[in-house]
Amino acid sequence: MATTITHHTGWAHERAEANLATTTDAKLSAFFERQAPYPTIWFLFSLTFQGVVFLPLPVVLIDYFHAPVYILVVTMGLFFANLIAGMANSGVRTIISLLASSIVIHLALLAFYLL
Repeated sequence: MATTITHHTGWAHERAEANLATTTDAKLSAFFERQAPYPTIWFLFSLTFQGVVFLPLPVVLIDYFHAPVYILVVTMGLFFANLIAGMANSGVRTIISLLASSIVIHLALLAFYLL
């Protein structure tokens, strides 16, 4: 006669594997996978953020701080790279990476010409 106490179940001896993202790369990959269903939202956010924050930046740097004109080329190149990537249905990883690289490049330009 088998009771629940003496009946052998296979799941009691199995070890549960913890799927913990411990490295930065694993956490970043998990974030990109969670955001994969929302490429349009990230594309629109990226364009809006760049249009409001970074497109006026060359005007300020060129007019007030006498920066060279190639800053305008860099800013427009980054903006249109993001526009083309979003319209070409690139993945969320590409759109967010372009946004992050644009933020880093513009902050570096700003720091270089203001300091």
